[in-house]
Amino acid sequence: MKRYRIAKRSGSVVIIDNKTGQTVKSWSTKRFEGEGMTQDRRDANALRHAEDWMRSQPAVEAKEAEILPEGVTKLDSGNYQSTKTGRNYSTLDELNTAETEFDRVAGLEENVEEFEGRITEAGKLREELAANKSARQQGQLMSQLQRSILGTGGDQAQVEAIVPQIQESGQRSLVDYITGSKAKTQEQLAQFIPGQIGAEYNQQQLSDAMRKFLTSEETDRAQFQATLDAQPEWWEQALGQFAQGAGAGLGTYLTGRLG
Repeated sequence: MKRYRIAKRSGSVVIIDNKTGQTVKSWSTKRFEGEGMTQDRRDANALRHAEDWMRSQPAVEAKEAEILPEGVTKLDSGNYQSTKTGRNYSTLDELNTAETEFDRVAGLEENVEEFEGRITEAGKLREELAANKSARQQGQLMSQLQRSILGTGGDQAQVEAIVPQIQESGQRSLVDYITGSKAKTQEQLAQFIPGQIGAEYNQQQLSDAMRKFLTSEETDRAQFQATLDAQPEWWEQALGQFAQGAGAGLGTYLTGRLG
């Protein structure tokens, strides 16, 4: 609906504000007041003036209109509604401040989510490394024991008899490694990821936390690798049991080759 309309009244042509219902402009058509000698001429001149005024209004309205940002609606109550935050504000300044904070927090949350994923991925890599290392260690031990048993007169049945124990011991060791890695991941998430991003938390604090994590992760990775490279605790125990069951000759041979 247009803001203004032309109306004819007794003795005048007027402009009505459709929003307020008030008369904002008037041209008389009365004798001795309106322009023109005859009534028809006075009516025609008043209507022409009204139409000329109406044609001038688009430019005036555009100049005076309030230009709202994209995603902002002015409500009938006079408040401003933000599509971004889903809330209403009494002034545009208040709305702009709220949207700026909304963008800041949203950007931080996105970066925190990425950081959280990086910490979790580091834990998964540790666990994959432990699984691969455990498989190699079991394979190496089995290969050496098989050569030792067969090389000292034992048979394949003896080799097959020890397989379940080696697999069980290796699996327990792997579970311990993975449990420790998962605990480390949870510890890092609690240490470096904020529980809530409030007004006091900023990008600089997040960057500092990321740097600390990278430094600590480098140290932790080296320590974890050293733990994996070390001889597993069950290795010596298994060798001792195998040596006792195989007899003195094989026991001496195993201890000398694998100790």
